Amino acid sequence: MPKKTKRLTHRERLLFKNLVKGMTITDAALASGYSKNNPCRVGSQAIERIRVAAPELLARHGLDDDALIEKHLIPLLNAEETKFFAHEGKVTDQRNVAALGIRDSALDKTLKIRGLYSNPNQDSSSKPTDVRIVVVYETNQNVQIVQKA
Repeated sequence: MPKKTKRLTHRERLLFKNLVKGMTITDAALASGYSKNNPCRVGSQAIERIRVAAPELLARHGLDDDALIEKHLIPLLNAEETKFFAHEGKVTDQRNVAALGIRDSALDKTLKIRGLYSNPNQDSSSKPTDVRIVVVYETNQNVQIVQKA
């Protein structure tokens, strides 16, 4: 049976709220009541404990990975918006189209949360050099796949 993590302490909850407000780790730790002796180290240790406790906390509230994907991410990735077309001040047509802004934002946030973006500060020698791109063009008649290496 997996070990159950303890609930966040009052100070840890305050630290998290202060970090969300944009405070540095040191300032957030001090404002949350942590010791003035090396607040950055103490704050970093508390952040690590919050990071470890977060998945269980989210799961307790029905926000585990599967639920987030099924209930929130997939609907956002299928989001549509209605475009209205007007002529001389009157709406002549409307069409449902992919809401690309919403889809992009949802995917971007998901990748950031999961840590799937590379660190922009990492040196360029460790970045991949070969990328395979598969583009699918779909028309009413056929599907064309173009692969580039």
